[in-house]
Amino acid sequence: MTDKTGKTNGWWADDGTGPAFFSDAESASEAAQEYVTGANCANGLASTMTKVLCCPYSEDGDYTRITTVDVIIPPTEPPCTEDKHDWQSPINVVGGISESPGVYGHGGGVTITEVCSHCGWYRVQDTWADDGYGGHYDATEYREPDSASLEWVESVSDDDDDEGYIDD
Repeated sequence: MTDKTGKTNGWWADDGTGPAFFSDAESASEAAQEYVTGANCANGLASTMTKVLCCPYSEDGDYTRITTVDVIIPPTEPPCTEDKHDWQSPINVVGGISESPGVYGHGGGVTITEVCSHCGWYRVQDTWADDGYGGHYDATEYREPDSASLEWVESVSDDDDDEGYIDD
């Protein structure tokens, strides 16, 4: 596999579901990212991490230079009732302490819970999510509105005075 200049290029990538070749990839990271993007990895409402094995193209068939690349597949953000989400941390909804509402220790990191003031969806960011392989990564999860978040959204809309951030 050579380009117009005669340079050998491209990378093989595989996460265990079947290999694919990316002739335009110039690095293992690029091939791994293209692999998960090309696979249409719709992820739902939570981040996941996958390990992709990558190997540069070899004219002599030597595919022993394998690189493992961790790829975080981001979640699909749920739609908001407004143009975009307004993530806030009202302590009466997300809990915690007044100095850092919605923030809780988790392993070697924290989880941060916020709620959208427009639609009541939750966003939970975990800085110590388990990757399933003994490591950790930053993950995001969206959770559906519940009665507490919807009541808060209703109270915010009743008091809406267009001053921006609403502090409960």
